[in-house]
Amino acid sequence: MQRMCDTLWSYDPDLPEQLIMPDGTRHRLPPMAAALLERLLQSPGRVVSLADLEATLDAALGGDFTTVQSVYDALKPLRAVGLQIRNLPGRGYVFQPPQLLGEPDPT
Repeated sequence: MQRMCDTLWSYDPDLPEQLIMPDGTRHRLPPMAAALLERLLQSPGRVVSLADLEATLDAALGGDFTTVQSVYDALKPLRAVGLQIRNLPGRGYVFQPPQLLGEPDPT
């Protein structure tokens, strides 16, 4: 995966636990949050199912330990730094980078 950046933040998968803001502020991401961010960055503006995010966390944890609550908890640090991650009830989650406007692609 390539490095992602825009005017609000940058993220380098070679440093998966750091999110760098434009003013140079670095936010240390918990490993589970970093794993979800990497997965969401693969489909910006598109719906990623809850099952897909659970599988991502299971892979990061090395087992089948994930619950809906653990996905929610892993998303909190991403939302806390201002990343727009929307919940679409019954469908999943969508990462909405600032440059992508409009409704998410349902695929």
